[in-house]
Amino acid sequence: MPAVLDIPAAPLPTAPPAALPAPLRAAAVGVSTSQRFVQLQAGMLAHQTLHAAAVQLVSDLALHYRCERVSLGLLDHQRMTLVALSGSGEDNLRRVEFDDLRAALEEAVDQDCVLRLPEPADAPPRVLVASALLLVRGVDGVLSVPLHAHGQCLGAVAFEWRDGAMPADLDDAGLAALLQLCAPLLALLRQNGQPLHRRAAQQLRAALARSSTARLAALAGAAGLLLAALALPVAQRVGGQARVEGAVERGLSAPANGYLKAVHVRPGDTVKAGQLLAELAEQDLEVDRHRLLGEVARHESAYMAAISRSDHAQMGVALARMEEAKAQLELAARQIGRTRIEAPFDGVLIAGDLSRSVGAPVKRGDVLLTVSPSTGWRIVVEVDEADIGRVQPGQPGQLALAALPMDSLPILVQRITPVARVVDGANVFDVEATLAAPRADLRPGLRGAARLTVGQQPLAWPALRALWSRARLALWRQGF
Repeated sequence: MPAVLDIPAAPLPTAPPAALPAPLRAAAVGVSTSQRFVQLQAGMLAHQTLHAAAVQLVSDLALHYRCERVSLGLLDHQRMTLVALSGSGEDNLRRVEFDDLRAALEEAVDQDCVLRLPEPADAPPRVLVASALLLVRGVDGVLSVPLHAHGQCLGAVAFEWRDGAMPADLDDAGLAALLQLCAPLLALLRQNGQPLHRRAAQQLRAALARSSTARLAALAGAAGLLLAALALPVAQRVGGQARVEGAVERGLSAPANGYLKAVHVRPGDTVKAGQLLAELAEQDLEVDRHRLLGEVARHESAYMAAISRSDHAQMGVALARMEEAKAQLELAARQIGRTRIEAPFDGVLIAGDLSRSVGAPVKRGDVLLTVSPSTGWRIVVEVDEADIGRVQPGQPGQLALAALPMDSLPILVQRITPVARVVDGANVFDVEATLAAPRADLRPGLRGAARLTVGQQPLAWPALRALWSRARLALWRQGF
């Protein structure tokens, strides 16, 4: 729990006005204001982030000045961003209901002065349109104070009162001077919370603003980089998602209608030529074979009877029917032999997990298993249609797979598929490539990314080419 700074109740020695900072001299700040400043700063220093310190600040201000609400906004690229609200744990301060509050803060920043509503009788003319919108929502007193740090406007703080709780003797100048003392700490916390690249850019802008020599050196360096980007050729690459496929994939289908009897392999298993992979139930085929054997015997008996009677016409009919039954019997025997599905070559089973389908019916022609050789891979690269015109067969490239992220595999473009596909809302063409060197640790289905070298061009040419293509297409659509 953060330590609470104990401020003595006795008045502290008052410094002479000439020794005080300019804001304090302008406001004639007294000892009580100095004590409040120390208390506010101690509360903010107890936190390490801008949001937590800002919430502590507005909460302390709301408690001391008996406000309905105190809000703090900071400028971010000339836009007001609401950072903290007193008495609220809201994290999302970008909602529409806070637009009037952001407008009131911007109003104080734009005019760079303290805005108070209702206005005092002797107040100079001010624009209070945004502050008046807060009064419509039930607030009867608004005070907006801009914040400055290091000579720049940092943001603003808005105080809101209800039911006449706004102090009649509120010292606007003293309150403004108190907030100006807190502003540098807010600026420091915001700077420390920014990403490294934004802090580096701020330091660079500050260095360029301080020294004309630094500005000249920066301009010379930028000019040199621009000339190098426009003149020095570098290797240009196009790429996309890639996947590994087998150079040959053999699908093993069901030879006839039947039922799956047994499965001996699963996807990913290495198989040898002639290895038994799956079996179909042959009972129906055996019944058909026995039926055909009976028909052959019956037609053979009819043929012999016709010979004994010297009935040449019946002999021809019986002989034809017997040959037909023998042909059907031979076909049935072949179908029984094909119920054993065997591997056509050495390879890897890449598709067809039938381990949970034993006993299920299959139809003739259904692809049950897919086998791919364990060597000889094909790399398929998905290239966007905007870059496909620069890809040619024979170009080299590099492949990085998710399974082998540290290995860059050299590839060579072989062929470009002339038909586009839609992938994630973009038209892509499949570019087929092969590995420049064989690899034994690859498997079909591996995915990654590939980059193809399409020539050498200046570094800035791809960006200029993209802009020119878009401009030319836009002009063509307009009829030019």
